[in-house]
Amino acid sequence: MAEAKLYTNKEDTVAYLKSIGFEFKYHEHEPCFTVEDMLKYLKLEKAPLIKNLFYSDKKNNYYLVVARHDTKVEKTLWK
Repeated sequence: MAEAKLYTNKEDTVAYLKSIGFEFKYHEHEPCFTVEDMLKYLKLEKAPLIKNLFYSDKKNNYYLVVARHDTKVEKTLWK
């Protein structure tokens, strides 16, 4: 199995995506901590706005949930 490479900066990540022929649009904006903040900066044409939710539980398991910005994610799922 090939070793995974960690892309830690914008330039390397963009170069890699281009090298594999992945189509994307790059949007640069101020740091946003809420969906409401993000709506001020992005006006997407076709793609939905998404939010990333990072959770950890008492057993030190980590979860990344990616959902449409208007999806309500119940925290009770993560107890």
